[in-house]
Amino acid sequence: MLVLLATSRAGYGNLSQLVTLARRQASKGSYRLTRADLEQHRHWLEDTLVLIKPKSGSESNFFHLASTGQKFDSDPDFFRQLMPGRCWIACELNRGADDAAHLAALRELSARTGIPLAAAATCTCTCAAARSCRTR
Repeated sequence: MLVLLATSRAGYGNLSQLVTLARRQASKGSYRLTRADLEQHRHWLEDTLVLIKPKSGSESNFFHLASTGQKFDSDPDFFRQLMPGRCWIACELNRGADDAAHLAALRELSARTGIPLAAAATCTCTCAAARSCRTR
C-alpha cells in the first residue's frame, strides 16, 4: 500500500489528477495505477511525498521482484528512483506480539534499499459510531 502526501497546493491539484486517472482505469469504487502510469505522469508527483506501507508482521511484501511483473508497490527501489529524497518506508508498530520482528524486517529493508523509515500510525476505531463512519 502507498500513501501519497501533497506538500503544496500545486501538489494537491496534481495528486487529484493522479487519483482521477486511477479511478477512471478501474471499476467503480476501485483504483488502478501501473508503473507506466507513474512514470508517464511523474510530473504529477513533484510536490508529493510517498510512504510505502509494508504488510504487517515479520513477512514483508518488498522484495526485488521488478522483473517478475509483480505490483509496483513491491519494489521500493522504483519509488526511490521515481521520487528521490521524497520516499519513506512507513513503520507502524501497534503493540502486537510481532512488533520486534516487524521492526527488524523494516530496518533490514531500509538498510538494503537506502530508504529511511518514518514512524506512522494507524487510525483505530473504539466505538460503533466511528467504525460505521470508516466503512462508508
